[in-house]
Amino acid sequence: GGQVKVFSSNGASIVDLGAGTTLGNGYVATNSASDSSTRTLLGVDQKGTGRLEFDTQSQKALEIATGKLGTMELRIWNSTQAEVITLEDVQTGEDTTGGCGLMIHNSAGGVSATILPNDFGVGVFHGITIPIPMP
Repeated sequence: GGQVKVFSSNGASIVDLGAGTTLGNGYVATNSASDSSTRTLLGVDQKGTGRLEFDTQSQKALEIATGKLGTMELRIWNSTQAEVITLEDVQTGEDTTGGCGLMIHNSAGGVSATILPNDFGVGVFHGITIPIPMP
């Protein structure tokens, strides 16, 4: 559970090495020397799988980590912390092994469109386009 910190000349923490957080098997976190609210985290989680995370203004912006089915996922958030892109294995129908799914969210985090595999492994686009006149 040890930790090593590297500080800049102005006293800002710019690199953390350690274990004992949610990334129990070890992590490296780098922080911007000019802005401590921007950081990059690379680590190994409790299950022994990797995690890469980019935070800006103390909010998560991008994450590559273990998904719901135990395989790697990619998630991207906008500046209001709404998830806008999800790429991960999903379980469809009777298939318990899953298949890759892409979900595009709207600015509030709701689902706009998805591409999911059907029972035959073929990607199927699900979405609705409604033209809205602009004022």
